[in-house]
Amino acid sequence: MSAPCDRTVELDVQPASAWPRVSSDWRALAEQAPNASFFLTADWADAWMSAFGASLQPDVLVFRGGGRIVGACMLVRRVVRAGPIPVTTLYLNMAGEDEAEDTTIEYNDVLCLDGWQEAVAGCLAGHLAARRWDEFFATGLTGGATAATLDWETLGSSEPSKTGRTSYYVDLAAARRVSPEFDQCIGARSRKNVRRYLNQYRGLGEIRTDVPADAEEAVAMLDEMISLHQATWQSRGKPGAFASPRIVELHRGLVRRTFRSGATQLIRVSAGDAVIGIAYNFVFRGRVCAYQQGLRLETDRRLHPGFVTTACAIQHCLDHGFEEYDHLAGSHIDKQAMSTSSRTIEWVSWRRRTVATRSVDVLKRVRAAVTRPVPPEREPDEEAG
Repeated sequence: MSAPCDRTVELDVQPASAWPRVSSDWRALAEQAPNASFFLTADWADAWMSAFGASLQPDVLVFRGGGRIVGACMLVRRVVRAGPIPVTTLYLNMAGEDEAEDTTIEYNDVLCLDGWQEAVAGCLAGHLAARRWDEFFATGLTGGATAATLDWETLGSSEPSKTGRTSYYVDLAAARRVSPEFDQCIGARSRKNVRRYLNQYRGLGEIRTDVPADAEEAVAMLDEMISLHQATWQSRGKPGAFASPRIVELHRGLVRRTFRSGATQLIRVSAGDAVIGIAYNFVFRGRVCAYQQGLRLETDRRLHPGFVTTACAIQHCLDHGFEEYDHLAGSHIDKQAMSTSSRTIEWVSWRRRTVATRSVDVLKRVRAAVTRPVPPEREPDEEAG
């Protein structure tokens, strides 16, 4: 169906079943849009739709202006429960999975050609204003995101709530101008730690960095990474990021489709015959996004397989001409130590005053009152002697 939004932009809303036909247009737009990221490419969308399209049934929104496609996004609609209360929730783009299968989209936005941001944002706001929902989430937005400019009054919501998370990264282009050695661009303490941790592993043999030769080897290395990752997290009593078979197949399919083009990257770091860790990264426009790692399970707390794997992966990317190594959102001490700069990524939510959201607020107040600790009785003052 088509719905005119204003004089310059027309919105075409397609069901999830139309994705095979729409994906080529999405791909062409992502190649031109200045705000595109790996998480907005057709490659990532294809993999995500293969895994979740049938169950989450996102709408695909295509914005047309001046006789061409100028913007695109997806909207996922779910009814989630806050205790006994059903809340109708919308998510921007490839999001809205159950927590156990969260793929964690970052650098999210409405794909948009330069110069069309305001018109597309206004068109999307008008579309959202006409839909029934209680909450709308846009996760992983960066500064200047088109989605962040949505007029909350048009949406009929309260002022959006924003939660910022720090994303640390290494400016490889700047580091390359200083030295061919990555550790020369980080702090003295971090540089000392990198060398110390590397030396500790050299007792097992020469430290080596390997990459797959083809897609078949890449899938095998991905499986090896997943096995290491799961073993580490299960030893901590956690399910791990790849506990779901659907998530495993999503990434296998993604690597099969994209390894040859260089959009996915796997780097194995070994000492002698012992695998220290494997980095699984995404690549777009010279930026390497460190998505996951699988690490050797160590009982000796003096050994730091994550630090060593990250250092070697960054050095590999420095050697091969990449522009940036992005640790993605999170303030883990290793990310801070192994970075030269940072940016803020925001999780934004719009909330309407509806029966559902008012009921959730009442439920929260009741729970807070019930669980509030009772203050101890005050001891009587001693009488003055």
